[in-house]
Amino acid sequence: MVVEDDDDLRDLFVELLQQDGWHAHGVADSSAARAAMHTLAPDVFVLDFNLVGETTEGLLGELTSMPSPPAAVLVSAADAARVVAARHGVPVISKPFDADELLVLVEAARTRASSARGGRRWLIFPPSMLASA
Repeated sequence: MVVEDDDDLRDLFVELLQQDGWHAHGVADSSAARAAMHTLAPDVFVLDFNLVGETTEGLLGELTSMPSPPAAVLVSAADAARVVAARHGVPVISKPFDADELLVLVEAARTRASSARGGRRWLIFPPSMLASA
């Protein structure tokens, strides 16, 4: 789940993930992210640090306090994002970002969250995982 209020950047994130073989969905704000959090139960959230209308830390706090929390990766140009990311134990990637680094961080975050939950459930997944399922 990509949560990014900039339409072009959100589309870019989703496209990068899809080109790498992942199924990805993007939303523009925290309200849509909350709805997805409870109805779709995504495994990974790629969160813009500076969402319009709400602090990302509030949404990130909700995600990380869930009984089976999804993984999260923060994306930001702000140095303050590093403090928030460290506070919640999530990785952060700086804008402008390297596409390969983003993909590696998303996979690593998903793997860590899946291991912590003791199982796997995917909203974002590589097709190779389907072949082995």
